[in-house]
Amino acid sequence: MYACLLLAMHPDIQEKLYHDVVSICGLDDPITLEKLSKIDYAERIIKETLRLFPSAPIIGRYTQGDLDIGGRVIPKHSTVYLHIVYTHRDPRFWQEPLTFDPDRFLQENASKIYPFSYIPFSYGSRNCIGLRFAMTSIKIALVNLIRKVKIFTDYKSVEDVKLKAHFLLRPRDGWKLRFEARN
Repeated sequence: MYACLLLAMHPDIQEKLYHDVVSICGLDDPITLEKLSKIDYAERIIKETLRLFPSAPIIGRYTQGDLDIGGRVIPKHSTVYLHIVYTHRDPRFWQEPLTFDPDRFLQENASKIYPFSYIPFSYGSRNCIGLRFAMTSIKIALVNLIRKVKIFTDYKSVEDVKLKAHFLLRPRDGWKLRFEARN
């Protein structure tokens, strides 16, 4: 849904994705894994969406030993919470952090991403085991949707989307999305 929201805010990116999808998959052809793997732009859009709006806004970790972070020690058996939304929007790691820019994830740019500054599925040994399944599922849904509809919203920018966090991150004021069939 956040990808839809961001595409609605950026009709130029939405149309670029539409043309990319149609050139690879056609308007009604079945989407195969081979075709899906060629739609790199959709994957970059999803990654950038997850940077701005990670589904899990906070993750907790339990320290198994004393942890020294810059001269401050977090004692063994403490619970540490990582605020993913703040990390993904931190200007120390991301230039213009509230700008939706799928090209951040072009291969030549992705190598410059600061380690651990992008963690929508956690990272390391506690990384989400469903990462590939989630990315593939989101990509299939997005590709099928963009072939059929244009997406619109009343939101004008990322800053307009006020968030609330329960178990998952949600827009406080609702999705405000409208869909119109493509001709």
